[in-house]
Amino acid sequence: MKSIIPDANVFLRFLLNDIPYQVKKAETVFSKAKNREIAIIVPQIIIFEIQFTLDKYYQFSKSKINDKLKAIISMDYFRIEDRVLFLKALDLWLANNISFPDAFLTYYCEEHHGELFSFDTKLNKLTSLLTSS
Repeated sequence: MKSIIPDANVFLRFLLNDIPYQVKKAETVFSKAKNREIAIIVPQIIIFEIQFTLDKYYQFSKSKINDKLKAIISMDYFRIEDRVLFLKALDLWLANNISFPDAFLTYYCEEHHGELFSFDTKLNKLTSLLTSS
């Protein structure tokens, strides 16, 4: 099966529905993945880039970014690295005043039985609270 690795802009066009011909191309490719004609592989960095762009460039609220990312991450026909960690990180990020990468890192450490090493005292405290519960 052919594998496609889209960049963040493909997902942004799909989510924002702002450039019609690009949206149509994205939908066509996503439909092929849904029908199991191709595989769409989504590296971690793409999820982070989508979040960053929606936040910094489009100035979406955390809640709106959360909804858009969950829509992408929940599509089972995308092969997303660390899908479950991303879903958990989105909830943590939404509920706390931390960066999305820090929220992800917290659960990444837990998943890999690793201890966080950081100079960020707020992140260390949050990680300690989560791992002790």
